[in-house]
Amino acid sequence: MPTSPSVTAYTPSEQEVRAFESIPESYFTQHVTPDASLAAGTVVNLQRIDPTSSQVFYLWEEGNAPGGERSLGADGDGFRAALTTVPVPEGTQIRGAVLLEAGGAFMFRGALGDAYPTAEELSKRGYQCFVVDYRLNRDLGAIDLARAVRFVESHWQDYGLPKRGSVAVMGFSAGGIAAGQMLLDWDGTTSPQAYDADYVPDELDSVSADVAADGMIYSFYGRLSVASKDVNQLRAGDLPPTYFVYGSRDPFVHEFEANIQTLERAGVEVQGVALRGWPHGFGAVGGWIDGYDAFLQQAFDV
Repeated sequence: MPTSPSVTAYTPSEQEVRAFESIPESYFTQHVTPDASLAAGTVVNLQRIDPTSSQVFYLWEEGNAPGGERSLGADGDGFRAALTTVPVPEGTQIRGAVLLEAGGAFMFRGALGDAYPTAEELSKRGYQCFVVDYRLNRDLGAIDLARAVRFVESHWQDYGLPKRGSVAVMGFSAGGIAAGQMLLDWDGTTSPQAYDADYVPDELDSVSADVAADGMIYSFYGRLSVASKDVNQLRAGDLPPTYFVYGSRDPFVHEFEANIQTLERAGVEVQGVALRGWPHGFGAVGGWIDGYDAFLQQAFDV
């Protein structure tokens, strides 16, 4: 391990191991939904943007979500996809933005174990973060993420980003699969009408959902349990530089590595780290965030 020279093997310290062991398992399986008390409107009809406070913005107007608001996984009928902001602390230089999708096998969103702790760490490093409570379906989760990217891109100055386009996406496990699907099929100005002909477009749909980088945290481009090994598909996706993080004891380790090798053959820039002896599902711990930070800055400077 690892099988690609683009991925560095790393042995987490005893302190990092203790940090992992201290995370309650329930954090990775407890279903997380948006905090309605933080709601500040929708991404089109918003009250105001406060880049210094946590806010919730619903992604779609009521009755106009492509694919509907039906029950999926742990979400009941009427669930509204949303994003929750995790702002950069006051006095910290803003260096970019990252949108995160939690894992949970498209059955739940285990954001307490992965997306929120990672957003907190990245915000301390100067990234305005946005945790996306996506619908629990690969394509709908991808479409929701594209919508969230368009919102961030259209308000890049409100969030103090250094320049337009200094935006990345990342996902954990199933969340990474949804993020990858967005980059393969729903970035640019691809309309949600391609999925749902009854969807009524609005002004946000004209904003590009292209991003500068992707983070695959124990995840890959593909579908649940199966990574894409299709060179032509990945090449046609015009994918951004992608950073992989995974453990050597993850049951999907061979899928990660096959996906990485296929991406390299497709001409996609890949970097990453493999944690020796670590399993699937470790969130923000393991010592990988500093390397991801450096990767993001390299991608944003292009």
